[in-house]
Amino acid sequence: MVTQTTYRCQIRSFAGSASIVDCAYWDTVVCSARSRLYINLTGGRTMIILSYGGNMPRVADSALVADTAYLIGNVDVGENTSIWPGVVIRGDSSVGPIRIGSNCHIEENAVLHGHVIIGDNSMVGHNCVIEGNVGANTLIGNGASILFGAEIGDFCLVAAGAVVLENSKVPPRSLIAGVPAKTIGELTQHNIKMMEFYIPYYVELVKEYKRQGIWRRQTINGRQ
Repeated sequence: MVTQTTYRCQIRSFAGSASIVDCAYWDTVVCSARSRLYINLTGGRTMIILSYGGNMPRVADSALVADTAYLIGNVDVGENTSIWPGVVIRGDSSVGPIRIGSNCHIEENAVLHGHVIIGDNSMVGHNCVIEGNVGANTLIGNGASILFGAEIGDFCLVAAGAVVLENSKVPPRSLIAGVPAKTIGELTQHNIKMMEFYIPYYVELVKEYKRQGIWRRQTINGRQ
């Protein structure tokens, strides 16, 4: 969809060169083969999506991506997923992509790097570092680190500040905590119900942000 109203704006590259283009209220400007910039003409910062190794991040239409997030390389973001301010998702690994499922929520200042798979209906809290795999219906608490090669099962809860060491295997329905992280119990039905509360809440929050036009991305000529 192309809006009728356009605005004159200046796009400045990382190298410092500038060009003048006509942009819609929210528009996609392809500055080179390596980058795609979503320009917020209301004064907000620019959300940057960068290609790496010929791979451009792919974001579902229903997803919400903050304008201060960085998405780089071989990255897939699923339906109704939200990527909040300050998140860096760096898909430059030769091992495999970063794939984030549907109804997932990656909160402020989290970093995802390497070959990372996050299952559907999972949440990554503020300031987390994720370099391993996270199962479906799993909650990673604020400030936790999942190191390279680690695998977290479905329906797990990783406590805030926990550090899951390289190549660790965490079975489904585990409650893990500590540095280094250890299994301290099995999730109860009460734990699971508490976790399940957050997913529909954030899905509705994504819809409300979109309704208000916050971080809105338009599809221009059939592509984002």
